[in-house]
Amino acid sequence: KDLQPRTLKRTALSSVASAIRIVENSAHTLVDWPRGFCEMLDRVSVSRIPAQALGARQAYGRMYCYLYGTLKSDRFSFLREAFEAYLRDKWEGLFDGRYRSLSDKTRELGKYISTTAAAQQLGMAPARVHTLVRSGKIRGRTRTLPSGRTLVLVGRDEPSRFAHRRSQLLTAKEARQHLGITKRRFSELMKHGVIKAISGPKIDESKQWQIPRKNIDGLLKAFRIDHSEKSCAQETGGLITLQRILQCRFSHKGDFPAFIRALKRREISPQERVTTSPGLGGTLFRSTDINQFLARRRTCPSGSVKLVDAARYLGIKEEVVYHLVRVGLLKCHDAHIHARPARLVSRKDLEQFQRDFVAGSEVSRELGASPKSIASRLQLLGVKALVGPSIDGSRQFIFPRQRVLCALERD
Repeated sequence: KDLQPRTLKRTALSSVASAIRIVENSAHTLVDWPRGFCEMLDRVSVSRIPAQALGARQAYGRMYCYLYGTLKSDRFSFLREAFEAYLRDKWEGLFDGRYRSLSDKTRELGKYISTTAAAQQLGMAPARVHTLVRSGKIRGRTRTLPSGRTLVLVGRDEPSRFAHRRSQLLTAKEARQHLGITKRRFSELMKHGVIKAISGPKIDESKQWQIPRKNIDGLLKAFRIDHSEKSCAQETGGLITLQRILQCRFSHKGDFPAFIRALKRREISPQERVTTSPGLGGTLFRSTDINQFLARRRTCPSGSVKLVDAARYLGIKEEVVYHLVRVGLLKCHDAHIHARPARLVSRKDLEQFQRDFVAGSEVSRELGASPKSIASRLQLLGVKALVGPSIDGSRQFIFPRQRVLCALERD
């Protein structure tokens, strides 16, 4: 009675063999419920590749229309319940407004939502959501429809997860406002690695810098006043605000980042805070502490040499030393000699460099051959130069010392 007459008007039903096959398949589907039913749905969806790029109606053929049209009586509700349970578990598509026949539970528990819905939750444009999905910052699926259009779906829980992650990040402007410092000083801290971003124009070509909030909180923690380290201003020669220090005392590049590192090591301690000055600028420090810090900064550290002296020490050209510093093979640090900025290399780093690396000119002198022929010979032995004229434009070849020694011993 619940079946419409046109449903039974099938020429195949007039054949006894066809009718037997249909009855057997129906019995297999209903046995061990709902496993047989789910297996049938698997076969239907696989036969309609690419099902995941289409809607549920196209993926499961007339099954959807039968369940919610022809078989809409309550006595067939067990079929619809099993079908929706299968969809909630297996369907990787989208449940949008077209599926009004599905229960509210199924539509609410779908694995994916549209980019438009995700954009509304995140308060951004759908195009931005597309970009985040493609970059992997938001979990989702991208499918190409038969029409050639690209369908982008977003995991249902991803907007809330992304919003939580975004709440733990600050833009450069927000971070500057938290710290209360100028854009120039903030850029100086980023350049020297005191503030580290995880996303930005120079990292992944994002339009805005993204800085972890805990990074800024750690910086603010360094300015926390420890009352056990306070001393009266009369004994220390007066106090000076950080704002005044930045304006008048830190005139050389790198002074402010070095000051922050000294502050984190508790070599300098904040004393008071002026409430009328915003951010960190109102923090008071002892003038004598600042003078001692700057005196250390302006003096050449013992055991360090200039880059020109490092070149003589290593027996290579000065421009090669500068290149080694740029590529990171030779460590150096910024300092001031007689109030002038300079780049220095510690003798410890020079000795470590000599233990780890060897110049092609040194090997050529030992073997009595040209550096170019030495580089070719070592390459045949499986030893590649780290820098050199044919690699990155350096004036000299530099090799790993231990590998060169092992290769020459084998040869």
